[in-house]
Amino acid sequence: MIDLQNSYQLLGVKPSNTWAEIKKVYRKLVKQYHPDRFLNNSAKQTAESKFKQINLAYEYLEQHHNSIGKNTFRSRVNKTNPQDLYEAGAKLAANQQFEEAISQFDLAIKLAPDYLQAYQYRGFLL
Repeated sequence: MIDLQNSYQLLGVKPSNTWAEIKKVYRKLVKQYHPDRFLNNSAKQTAESKFKQINLAYEYLEQHHNSIGKNTFRSRVNKTNPQDLYEAGAKLAANQQFEEAISQFDLAIKLAPDYLQAYQYRGFLL
């Protein structure tokens, strides 16, 4: 079960952290626990589990963290519709909020792995 307190604890951040600080910690953890870094099957399985927990905690905080630096537009986006996520990413990219746009495209791709437009736009921004 994931909740706000567990999400902060899992990422090792506090509610008083800015969104930029949370994002920085998240990226560090994702790199550290990315399953592709591990060759041993048992270590890889442990890393995959931790990697998934980190992503879930981050996505939960995206929806619930109320820091000043957080983009409020995101909280209004339907997180279950890949098209809405794609459109949010396109709007963020148009406003030169590239990292946030890439995050939206990543979520759209996660929900719809065959969403070619999201892959293309994300690739362009990267």
